[in-house]
Amino acid sequence: MASTTRGCVAAWTYWGKCSRDATSGMRNGSTGPEGRWIMPAPIRSNGPAGYRLHAVLLALALLVSGCASHPGSGGGSRATPAKATPKVVEPLTEAQAALLDDALKRSAAGDLAGAEQRLRQLREERPDSAVAAARLGWILQQEEQPQSAMAAYRAALALDPAESMAANNLALMLEEQGQFTEARDLLQTALAQHPDSPQLHFNLAVLAELYLLDLPMALDHYRTYQSLTDDRKAQVSGWIADLERRVN
Repeated sequence: MASTTRGCVAAWTYWGKCSRDATSGMRNGSTGPEGRWIMPAPIRSNGPAGYRLHAVLLALALLVSGCASHPGSGGGSRATPAKATPKVVEPLTEAQAALLDDALKRSAAGDLAGAEQRLRQLREERPDSAVAAARLGWILQQEEQPQSAMAAYRAALALDPAESMAANNLALMLEEQGQFTEARDLLQTALAQHPDSPQLHFNLAVLAELYLLDLPMALDHYRTYQSLTDDRKAQVSGWIADLERRVN
């Protein structure tokens, strides 16, 4: 028993070092993914469709309560879920789209209360809109209401299981709580619908490497991430080379 405990501690010390190295690299870079969260962008934005990236460090505050509770969650993780089919809904009206844009502009200006009020109004008008629910989740997250934010993200995913912002951000929140399997499933479902999202691939790679200890999965998604972006080529190449040595 003592040797097993020492083995657990040694393993998790190693993985903690890997995590610190990874987050340090993310923090110091001036290009590439500045964080792991997906932020909402105005629906009329000329920027990358669907999201912008926000600088947030990977939180590694989880304490190991038992060695088996973490590595074991990676079993069967290579299976790919069927592509999610969102419910067909009417597009937002011009007035509703303007309400959504106003909420996001207020959020960017620091008026979170005003943004929340407008998104709740939009949710009342359009309870079938996954976009509105996901954006409300983001605002609630910024207001440090994690449980309400998670509920809003889940509401968005009930309407559209592949809503990328809701899936990504809820997965990261679950990861911080140690719910690694559900986090993996959310990211895989979103990727089935959005296979060209570098952010989703990056986050699944981090989750697989540092928490599920599924190195082949991590390697697959780091490679795909690298193929989808020109950012941080040298750094990601180093991670890939390290994983290739450990897998082989």
